[in-house]
Amino acid sequence: MYYNFLLGLPARVLYLCVISFVIMRRNSTVQIDLFNYIVKNKFFIYGFILMILVRISLVTYVVKLIERNNILIYIQFIEKLYIIIGIICIPIIFITLLLMFVNNLLCKEQIKLQVYENILSSSGSNGY
Repeated sequence: MYYNFLLGLPARVLYLCVISFVIMRRNSTVQIDLFNYIVKNKFFIYGFILMILVRISLVTYVVKLIERNNILIYIQFIEKLYIIIGIICIPIIFITLLLMFVNNLLCKEQIKLQVYENILSSSGSNGY
């Protein structure tokens, strides 16, 4: 009965992650180019590649366990769905959280830079 809901869950998780990221970007007071910053910063590139490699290796390991050892034969269908949905949804959630964290970090950095520039421009206009 609720199998249809479970089968549609990964798509809904992806949809909610994209919507929450877009809302966070729109509500941000500072406009930054997130993609260019991530591409130019080697730390984020290597971290993202490492995260993707870990996720791919984890998924391949679980698939090999399922394929070779037939561990899913002994569990019920609903538990199989939970495992498959978890394998699909968890990387999507982690990537979205990583992008939100980077965006938040860059917004705070931009706001500090703007405050510093405002302090310098206001002190320079007073003649001090």
